[in-house]
Amino acid sequence: MADKYSNVINKIPDRWKGINLITITDSEVDELIEDIFNAKRVIHLPIPFTREVINELFKIFHCRRCGDCCVEVSGSDGVFLFPEDIERLSRVTNLSKKQFKKRFTYANADRRFLPFPCPFYDSKSHSCKIYYGRPINCRLFPFYSDCTPVKINNLDTSTLEGMDWLTVNSLCPEGRRIASEFIKTRRDILISKSVMPK
Repeated sequence: MADKYSNVINKIPDRWKGINLITITDSEVDELIEDIFNAKRVIHLPIPFTREVINELFKIFHCRRCGDCCVEVSGSDGVFLFPEDIERLSRVTNLSKKQFKKRFTYANADRRFLPFPCPFYDSKSHSCKIYYGRPINCRLFPFYSDCTPVKINNLDTSTLEGMDWLTVNSLCPEGRRIASEFIKTRRDILISKSVMPK
């Protein structure tokens, strides 16, 4: 699946280079977010990826049940599985860890992934067949960082220290809405920072 994106030019239009996020209009913010989405890029927000921030974001996040994140995520071959995910999902599916990995996952550089489209996605109902046992990255989507996620929903993973950026996957329409609202309403945080990927 990675080959599918190898020829995509992931560049934001030149007009956004060096843009001053403090002075652009709300409609320009919407255009910027749309251009990031069209370029298959992510949105970086200058807020820390912490449990508190994620919990606050999910209070205003309303999944639209489009299913896009279960079918395909730009630039990704599948959903990365933490060891806790494999343990939990093997229990949910009533399989041994070995059986679960063989039946539902693939390995890439000693890491395990669920492929796209996700084998647990029900396209008729636009829902997850294993919702309460879903992987950590699915629980966090469309928010993430480049490091290990913090403890979310009583799942014990390592905590993060000193993260400066929260990343929003622009594939998610609700993620784009939240990022746009953040930029429009929290310009005080944006002074001397930028949402543009480096």
